[in-house]
Amino acid sequence: MNVDTGEPIKGVTAQGYSDNSAWAREQAWGVYGFALSYAHTGILACGLLELSKHLPVLDPRKKEYEETAVQIVKSLFENYTTEKDLSNGIIKHGVYAIPFHVGVDECCIWGDYFYVEALMRLRNVWNMYW
Repeated sequence: MNVDTGEPIKGVTAQGYSDNSAWAREQAWGVYGFALSYAHTGILACGLLELSKHLPVLDPRKKEYEETAVQIVKSLFENYTTEKDLSNGIIKHGVYAIPFHVGVDECCIWGDYFYVEALMRLRNVWNMYW
């Protein structure tokens, strides 16, 4: 990455056929990650807002993605924030290790992060750093 502009300089891979090839497993992880986002609403709101940025203005999905993201963030605000609670986080009822019974029904830093990112995106003050 260019440290002054943030633009990528080149891509280098140790996993794919070449620096210009697609890595099938990486693409599979991308699809899997997109599907997992469906289960994690803050991440999903951010993803929908990012997708809508890349659609033409007249594409009906653009408005649909944006409206869905707004509904998700509104639901998070109305039902899951710690606004009236003493807490070390923002979004309640997070989970990060169900099999080990650790971090069940707690605030999680990544949940708070994606909630704040979604809020920033909705205010049009979000700048991607990658």
